[in-house]
Amino acid sequence: GNSPLAQRHKAALAKARHAAGIAALRAGNGQRAVELLKAAVKDDQSLATRCDLAIASVAAGDPNAVNLLKTITGQSCPFPPPADTQAAPILVAFSEGLNPRRAGKSLDKLTALGGKSTGPAAVLLNTSIRVVALEAAREAFNTGQLAAARRYLTQARNANARVGNDEVLHNLAALDLAEGKVDAAIAQLDKLAGKLPEALVNLGIAYDRKGEPQKALDAWRRAKRAGARFAPLNDWIESKERIYGP
Repeated sequence: GNSPLAQRHKAALAKARHAAGIAALRAGNGQRAVELLKAAVKDDQSLATRCDLAIASVAAGDPNAVNLLKTITGQSCPFPPPADTQAAPILVAFSEGLNPRRAGKSLDKLTALGGKSTGPAAVLLNTSIRVVALEAAREAFNTGQLAAARRYLTQARNANARVGNDEVLHNLAALDLAEGKVDAAIAQLDKLAGKLPEALVNLGIAYDRKGEPQKALDAWRRAKRAGARFAPLNDWIESKERIYGP
C-alpha cells in the first residue's frame, strides 16, 4: 500500500475529493461537502483542505465546526478569492472572541466586517458572530450584567447561522428565568427539553421557583436520564426525593 503508485493514487483521490467537496459547497450542499472533505483530509493534511473542511462544516451547521475552526485560526487560509482576504480578519477576530473577556471587543470587529463579506466568508462571519456573541453573553451573564447578556444574545439570534440555534434560545430562556420571567422561560425550555439536556435542568429550576416542586423533580430526573452535565443535579434530586419520595 506504500508504493509510489499507491501514494500517487491516494493523493489523486484526496485531490478529487477536495475538488468535489468544493463543488458541493458552492452548490449549497454543505453536508455532502463535509463528507467529501473529511475523506480528503484523511490523506491530505494540507492547510487548504483543512480550511475548506472548516468552512464546509460551518456551512453545514456541523456541531464540530467550531473545533475545526479553532485548528485553522491564526493561519492564512488559501481560500479562493475574494474569500481569501475576507476570511483572514474573520478568523483572527473569531479566535480572539473565544477568550470570554475579549468576546465583546471581538464581536465589534466581526460586526464591522458585515458588509464586506460574500460567499463562504459571509457564512463564516455569521457563524463567528453567533459563537462569539454566545461567549460574550455567557461572560456578561456570569458577571451579573443581564442587560448586556440580552443584547449579545439578540445579536447571536440575529446572526444568520446554522449552528447554535438551540443554544441561543436556551440562553435567552435562562436569562428570562434570571429576570424572573418564569412562565416565558418555561414555555421556551419546554420546547428545547428534547434537544438539550441542560434545558431540563433550567426547566426544573423554573418549576421550583413557580412553586411546583413535583414538576421540578420530574424535570431534573429527565435531565439526569438525558445525561445533563450539572454537578449539583444529584443533590437536588435527592433533596426533593426526601420530601416527595423516590
